[in-house]
Amino acid sequence: PRDELQEVLSGLFPNVSTDTLENILNLQGHLNNVVVDSDAEKEAMQLSLRKIKHICRRVDQNPEELGSIIHNCLMTSFLPELEQNIVEKCLARCGVTNDKKFFENFFSQQYSFTEDPLLNSCKRSASDPLLVPNVEFFPNPMQENVMRQVLVSHSVGERALLITGYQGVGKNKIVDNLLSHLNCEREYTQLHRDTTIQSLMLSPSVEDGKIVFNDSPLIRAAKNGRILVLDEADKAPTEVVALLKGLIEDGQLSLPDGRILCYDESDVHGSNHIKIHPDFRIWALTNPAVFPFQGNDLSRHMSDVFACHIVPPMDEESHRRILTSYGKGVVHPDVIDKLVKVWEDLRVAHETGVISYIFSVRESVSIVKHLSAFPDEGVQTAIENVLAFDRLDASLSNHLNKIFRNQGIKMVTKEKVVEAGRGVG
Repeated sequence: PRDELQEVLSGLFPNVSTDTLENILNLQGHLNNVVVDSDAEKEAMQLSLRKIKHICRRVDQNPEELGSIIHNCLMTSFLPELEQNIVEKCLARCGVTNDKKFFENFFSQQYSFTEDPLLNSCKRSASDPLLVPNVEFFPNPMQENVMRQVLVSHSVGERALLITGYQGVGKNKIVDNLLSHLNCEREYTQLHRDTTIQSLMLSPSVEDGKIVFNDSPLIRAAKNGRILVLDEADKAPTEVVALLKGLIEDGQLSLPDGRILCYDESDVHGSNHIKIHPDFRIWALTNPAVFPFQGNDLSRHMSDVFACHIVPPMDEESHRRILTSYGKGVVHPDVIDKLVKVWEDLRVAHETGVISYIFSVRESVSIVKHLSAFPDEGVQTAIENVLAFDRLDASLSNHLNKIFRNQGIKMVTKEKVVEAGRGVG
């Protein structure tokens, strides 16, 4: 019953206002009554008790960001347009406003992530500094906002985070830069389609001609209180990542060699039981389960146990700052402005279904880095290095040519590409 649920939540989160709890529970009721074509679509929009607890933990710290927290929790950016509109209407009915203006005002006040008091309060003392990431990072509003949100989840004790975004939006940069500022030791592993449960828990190596099974990054992170970064988590078979669900929720994990990882000290009996360090955390990085990634939909299977965060495509101002930094004063500002506008048009083209692949900041940075290193080769050649493969698709090539021409950038014609290829041969 709703009254009992509200009473339980009030006891768990006494600092969350009654009005905020009312809004969250009203939203849950509206979403439960939504009529859609399939059970899977309805499930993606529902607020379970676990999701509500994730929301309340963060709202306790930032009550003015309720709308953004709910969108992250439901991963609405990756839902079909119809479902996105349904969620927006339900939020409006419950009095939860769009906090986009809040973020615009927040960052117009010259917010500095490195001076955030919460960052200093969460810093650790690394016993092995070599495991602390050291990454080149150029400050920008979008990525600093995502880092701030991830930091809030980390500060309230979330054991596992699911950080999702399209390829090339900077998920690894964000995570590594945040860990660097937190002085946290990182254990990294990249999952793939051939990852097995055993390979996730044990790492084989050859020592003195013998195969020895050592602790995997997962076990090392659990024993030493490090952050485990699971990159490309959506590429692994579902059962591999589902293994983590038991570890996160049940607090136990049985290893192939008979050892047992456990959070609760009362469960530790004998040398085969290993107590999980209280600072151990899991941060999983994934792509959405859409073309061209086609991975497992972890947001559907695992979003209950993970605190979810979305890394959106780069806004124009953040994009401009990053490209300017990579341009190193060599690339003219007008060229950077044109590239930023082109990439914004490409983003809109992807959202409207004109093109199926989303071109990210990774491709635009590649162009600027090429122009910075070889300024005499021109924009056309630099763009060709990024888009040459897309010319195999005539329809996509036509759309790209039109988008680039609209911003005054002429692309190399197909005839010149063929002619250049013959000259090389």
